[in-house]
Amino acid sequence: MCDFLVHSLLQNSALKTPNEICVQYKNDSWSYIELYNHCLKIKKYLDEIIVVERRNIGIHFNNDPSFLISFFGILMAGHTVVPIPYYSTQTEVERIIHFCDIKILFTDKKFSSTHVNTTDVSFVVSRYRNNTLDFKSPLINKNSPALILPTSGSTGDPKFVMLSHYNIYSNAIAHGREIQHNSNDIFIITMPLSFSSTITTQILSCIYSNVKFHIVPLPLFPRAILNYIEKYKINCLAAVPSFLMNLIEAIESYNYKIDFKLSFITISGAPVTQRLNKQLKEIFPKTDVIQTYGLTEASPRVTMMRRGYQKLCCGKPVDGVEIKINKQESKREGEISVRGVNIMIGYYKNKKLTQSTFNKNWLRTGDIGYLDSDGDLHLIGRKKNIIISGGINIYPEEIEEFFFNQIGVIQSMVIGEKHYILGESPVVYLTINNEFNIKNIYNQSTKFLSRYKIPKRWYKVKNIPLNNTGKVIRTFKPELLHSEVILDLL
Repeated sequence: MCDFLVHSLLQNSALKTPNEICVQYKNDSWSYIELYNHCLKIKKYLDEIIVVERRNIGIHFNNDPSFLISFFGILMAGHTVVPIPYYSTQTEVERIIHFCDIKILFTDKKFSSTHVNTTDVSFVVSRYRNNTLDFKSPLINKNSPALILPTSGSTGDPKFVMLSHYNIYSNAIAHGREIQHNSNDIFIITMPLSFSSTITTQILSCIYSNVKFHIVPLPLFPRAILNYIEKYKINCLAAVPSFLMNLIEAIESYNYKIDFKLSFITISGAPVTQRLNKQLKEIFPKTDVIQTYGLTEASPRVTMMRRGYQKLCCGKPVDGVEIKINKQESKREGEISVRGVNIMIGYYKNKKLTQSTFNKNWLRTGDIGYLDSDGDLHLIGRKKNIIISGGINIYPEEIEEFFFNQIGVIQSMVIGEKHYILGESPVVYLTINNEFNIKNIYNQSTKFLSRYKIPKRWYKVKNIPLNNTGKVIRTFKPELLHSEVILDLL
């Protein structure tokens, strides 16, 4: 079967390897045929209660098999899935329900809303018997929307991305082919199931490759995850940098003996620093550390390092994807633009934003990067984060990486402060430990950073705000950080 529909990936595996284990959760597991049977029950339930042609249907679960069952069942019935992040507040959930025109919500939580019918997956699954499998689906166009995903990008303003079946299907297969799973791989999901990266490059890519994957409920505690990996012989995972930093800290703090081998770690959500890459190589010397680049609007995978790569970069485009750098004058870097079969339909109920995001079929990402002589992508920062000091563009991410690579620095955040002559000047907020030596680090900064890039004020803070993918949240009020000035160069 090759109709380019997302749920056909599960259908194909249920036909080819029906009794192989697909997913494990705690001490329970489901074969492909068992998972598919449960999904068919959701489809049958929706067929009975919905008479209109298409609906947007919400799903709101922690990392749990109920997410998978409702996700595939909704798609099989010909509807569009709206995954709502489990950590959302009730107000945020209500806002998504209203904006995305959701009338049915699969969830294990109780809501006071009168605008939506809530349904428990276990109720639906227990309602129907396992009948003869029917692999027929309603007539669905591959270009029709399969997912509507909330994303805030780096601005904090919620947007809702519409991805078609073909967007997601093609991107999942492209990622799966590049990652080169083998039959012995056992994958663990460490990110929320509602993320586009989790859906496409983990769940669907594993199903396409017939790889068993484990779902672990959130929140994840590093030491528990290490024990889980060892117990279930996990040999591959995907994670965001902040999760891996916490994992490394736990290994070092508890003198944890690594008795397992990882085939690969794919990293997304934020750039990998030299320091993090070095730490991972020291702890897992035979593991492929694969940095990737993508965004929800691209389903999400755009580029990735190939297996065996030693150079730290974002790699080359996956199959079906093109990138170009919109350079200014003689500069090597510029805004990254993307086009391909993975690019979104548009933003839900926002034609104006959709039109402004595209330039002649090229998606403008808002990210700044460059291509090296091998054609590999390197990410520098966000266009909207640029600090303009005396007419010179400064990328805060470049300065943050310098600080992160210094002994005694746990986390850093660079932003622009108003300056009466320069317009803006860079300042840095630091979380530090007892090994921090301000004199040594300042001396290092004069060697590795141009003079105009050296932050003019250094602040010590207890915590730096991060989002759920480990990216620094820059839309905040600095006075709320309760900072202490430890160096003033103004």
